[in-house]
Amino acid sequence: FIQIYVDLSTKGTLTGNVRIAGLPFTSASSGVYRFMPGGWASFATSILKLTVGAPSSATYLDLWILTAANTNDTPAYLAGTDLNNNSGLRAYGVYQASA
Repeated sequence: FIQIYVDLSTKGTLTGNVRIAGLPFTSASSGVYRFMPGGWASFATSILKLTVGAPSSATYLDLWILTAANTNDTPAYLAGTDLNNNSGLRAYGVYQASA
């Protein structure tokens, strides 16, 4: 079980997709593991849904968002441009570690 708390004070020059790196164990290669978002605040983009997940064979988490502007209901990766200097998020979950 892991808990993630991210509170930015200065986002700096983030570019590209946002990831949370440094998981203590590599995730198993058998699938993608989803986490429960506990909440988010102060994002630059109006977000309807935030999804956090550990891809297979990874030591990081990817973050996907669904926005009101997205009319085809397909999530997009959270990008640096979606964040403000004071953005924050919480997530909780479990994942299977590789053997």
